[in-house]
Amino acid sequence: MTWSDRISFHRPSSPARMGGLRFSFRMTVGLLIVMWPWSVTPSLASAQVAGEVRGTVFDTIANAGIARARIELVGSTAHVVGGPDGRFVLRGVEPGERELRITALGYVPTRLRLKIRNGTTQVVRVVLTPAPITVDELVVRGGQPNAAAGVQLIDREAIVASRARDLGELLQGEAGLLVVRSGGTGAPATLSIRGSSADQVLVLLDGTPINDPMTGTADLSLIPLAAVERIAVIRGAASARYGAGALAGVVAIESRQASGTEMAGQLEGGSFGEAGLSGQLGGGHQGDTWRVHGLLVAEARRTDGDFNYTIPPVRGGGETTRVNAQANMASAFATGAVGVGNTEVGARLEWLNVDRGMPGPTTQPTPSAHQTQDRLGGLVTAASGVGRWVIEADASIRRQETSYRDSAPPARPPYHDSVAVREGTLRLQGTGPVTAIATSIGADYRHQAFRSTSLSGNAPSTVDYAGVWGMLQHEATVGDRDRVEVFAALRADGTSQLDDVFFSPRIGVSWRRNLVGAHLSWGGAFSPPSLADQFFQEGVLVEPNPDLGPERVTNEIQAGVSLDAVPVGAINLGADVAVFRSDIDGMILWVPDFRFVWSPHNFDVHRRGMDVGLRLTHRGSNVMVRGSYSLVAAEYAGPVLTGQVAYRPKHMATIALGVPYRWLRTEIEGRYVGERRTVPGSELNSLPAYWIVDVGVSADFRVGSWFNEAFFRIENLTDQRAELLADFPLPSRAIRLGWRVIR
Repeated sequence: MTWSDRISFHRPSSPARMGGLRFSFRMTVGLLIVMWPWSVTPSLASAQVAGEVRGTVFDTIANAGIARARIELVGSTAHVVGGPDGRFVLRGVEPGERELRITALGYVPTRLRLKIRNGTTQVVRVVLTPAPITVDELVVRGGQPNAAAGVQLIDREAIVASRARDLGELLQGEAGLLVVRSGGTGAPATLSIRGSSADQVLVLLDGTPINDPMTGTADLSLIPLAAVERIAVIRGAASARYGAGALAGVVAIESRQASGTEMAGQLEGGSFGEAGLSGQLGGGHQGDTWRVHGLLVAEARRTDGDFNYTIPPVRGGGETTRVNAQANMASAFATGAVGVGNTEVGARLEWLNVDRGMPGPTTQPTPSAHQTQDRLGGLVTAASGVGRWVIEADASIRRQETSYRDSAPPARPPYHDSVAVREGTLRLQGTGPVTAIATSIGADYRHQAFRSTSLSGNAPSTVDYAGVWGMLQHEATVGDRDRVEVFAALRADGTSQLDDVFFSPRIGVSWRRNLVGAHLSWGGAFSPPSLADQFFQEGVLVEPNPDLGPERVTNEIQAGVSLDAVPVGAINLGADVAVFRSDIDGMILWVPDFRFVWSPHNFDVHRRGMDVGLRLTHRGSNVMVRGSYSLVAAEYAGPVLTGQVAYRPKHMATIALGVPYRWLRTEIEGRYVGERRTVPGSELNSLPAYWIVDVGVSADFRVGSWFNEAFFRIENLTDQRAELLADFPLPSRAIRLGWRVIR
């Protein structure tokens, strides 16, 4: 946790780096060879501008939107699953006569014929008839967010269009979100929401937490996007529905499911020896009363990672190379499901292997430090309709083994630590109407067993968590256009780490009229301390703290308004504005004492601020401008330490421009991170603000039934030499290009 002022100079860059960039020439040649056969016959049909369908799937008897309805474009694999309030957006619909198929658990399916015109938006309202006995299709995912909470949804189309390597890259630049990456591609990446710590953000995969059992944080660099269908980002305290750890928010990931025959692949390469390859294969079949589908996704990625960086003048100045930043990652992901009538059983299997260097801070580099991780997990789900209720149950297991070793660390003897975790989770949930009130009730249990050489002897070998929760929602139409929803949720959590039972409430109200909405909520959250903070092996100038108490969020209030594609002349205007304030009792932060020994302690913190998002789309040309701004004041509330918590920038912003022209699209994005303090209670040695600008160009066309896209991207165009964390520089300018094909 402490850094000396020694500077280690490394050998200069080789001539092949070409001005600070090392590029994989073999990958470039390979990409050109693959591209050549496909690049000769662009389809004239690509000149058409795709449209979109927006609407609501509604139950007139319950006078409410139907949650989780499935909207399919007949004759293609394009589909979308509606939100908890029945609203949906199906993008990328080619012009012409089209037919939609709409299904939902407990309702009779229906079909809808539409005529889509170039670049237009069709707004529809679909009414389904309840069918308590026979249901044509069932799609279930656990842990869906509440519509009134101001949820941001990122669908498959947006994930693919982002060309992000991992979940961290996808979320960087979003309002209120700060991705903290200790280096370049392949380096560990964690998420802060509205000035939170990383362990205050709960990351769920199909409703199951994937945060590290030891540290409580989720490494976003280890989540490949090829296997992700949709992501919901929920800002604010959410323990009332999702359990311990959701103090600042939740990232709910929904895995992909094949709805028809699907084949896809992607090949890419770039600077610093980067190379990546991924493939997808899926299929399904549906009869009159049954259905079956499956999907396999595999991905491999590597990078040398040894980029150049500038040495600060106070440490001698000049330029050198960041070494030991290489990373190799491989993953495989398989899902499948079988359904009969209104019952469906599904399974998911995931495997991950990571092998990467851990270069350490530039003031105290660790050129021989290394990390390996093997993870294997599985999930089995079952869901069935009982009348108009949906009963879900799932069980998951995960085995994770991690190794940390360094043969020549700069400030301690050589070490080789290992951590092995076995984890199992059981969850039961029921959702359905009680008169006009949508009701959800559930319970979950999680058991973790540890074997670690990095924990002290008094650390527990097992930890158990249990929780029960309930949520009520009621939606009513006021007049002809106003829709009002109120909700209330309460959860009780217990853990073997602590003696008490902790309650997390949440209540709220939302209002919508056509394309305008607003929401207001109040709530709290809970999280126990992590074993890594309480019981790690004591080292040089670092000490654990077994007396840490839990973290609590109390009296969190957030409010917001939104505009959804409101026509203003030739422009569609979308906007979101949210304000928030909360009290965090016992936030766990690392600070040094009078001996300059670093240790975690509980501190009270006040958090307040605002998030602003803006989207402008020209309907004629589809030129898009989007921007975001976040103000986060995360300040100590006690008398000992004052001011902003370290490494929490008060100001963040993003501005992006997308310009499509025929089969070409150009995108420019700039991300701003404001000044950050590095020392608790002091304004000294603050890190300066910086801008990172990325530019990309993509071209797409069809060859028969194959969709092809080539992309070229320059990251950090201006070669900004910056660091988000002190002594952990961000990469210099880099080039990336790739090719993907989908059938």
